[in-house]
Amino acid sequence: AGTCDLTGQENQQTPDWSASLSGNYQRSIWRGLVFSAAADANFRDTHFTSGDLDPRGEQDAYVKFNTRLSLGPASGLWNVALVGKNLTDELTTGIGAPVPLDTGG
Repeated sequence: AGTCDLTGQENQQTPDWSASLSGNYQRSIWRGLVFSAAADANFRDTHFTSGDLDPRGEQDAYVKFNTRLSLGPASGLWNVALVGKNLTDELTTGIGAPVPLDTGG
């Protein structure tokens, strides 16, 4: 009848589980320069990306890995960094939305 009753259902963007793990290493290497390395892993369980809970908008669980290597003075005034995001090229959907006139959408 043109309504969508989601009483008692889960909400969008609410996975049962999410977790992050990160590590950082820092070392003085030469004439006051500091080398830093950091890495992290971010997990999100299966969840809906759209408020209407359309099964076509369900995002599978995933893990994304990131890293950062940098070099700069101990004072922190500047640094040069090599940054890698989503190193395993995990394809994910951030948000979904219903489409008018889409059968079942």
